[in-house]
Amino acid sequence: MANPLNDALRVLKGLQSAVYGGVTYDNFAPRVTDAKIQIDQMLSDAPDSPAKKSLAEALGFYVYASSAWNAHITHGRDVAQCKALERNPLFYKCEALKRTTLTAMILWGVEPLFECANERVATAERLIDNAIKRGEEWGNESPNPTPSEFAKLAMKLRQQEMAQIPPLTEPTTPNGAIQRYPWKMNIVTTVFWDGEESGNGKMSHQRESAWDANWMAT
Repeated sequence: MANPLNDALRVLKGLQSAVYGGVTYDNFAPRVTDAKIQIDQMLSDAPDSPAKKSLAEALGFYVYASSAWNAHITHGRDVAQCKALERNPLFYKCEALKRTTLTAMILWGVEPLFECANERVATAERLIDNAIKRGEEWGNESPNPTPSEFAKLAMKLRQQEMAQIPPLTEPTTPNGAIQRYPWKMNIVTTVFWDGEESGNGKMSHQRESAWDANWMAT
């Protein structure tokens, strides 16, 4: 089944690999633009969740890094760009950025922003993996599952519910008290006596036992 969160994670990990591979700004900037177009569409198809939030913030850090990298190359000559970078709310959402300043990034590089993006990617990957292990992948992915997909999901949900039932290790009544069921009234049944012969409207006798063929002799 299609999973927009997994697809967005795959695109982000592609950016991550490019950064680790020593990508230049001229290659990085257009890749970030393309990734933003793809991921925005992917996340628009997914319901809100912690994983979706982490993916969105990881993308935000890469977009932020692209702008800050440009400011680094131009030595901060674009005053409007620097002010926009300073007002970006993501600057206050990562521990790595608390150890630096915007001026330092413009002067020395945007590695702290890549560190923040990596942190969000790792968080999103962990959340997505945990959700899949719990069998939550469907419902965030395909609104029209096939019969086989639906059957697979139903079995997972059944197993989850069964696993949550605790073993019976203690009395189910307070203080071990015996709870009696109420009397059942007006029950319709058949009355006969053991060993009764057939006749008088009875088509069979009551002499045979399924457990002891010679029970009448005892």
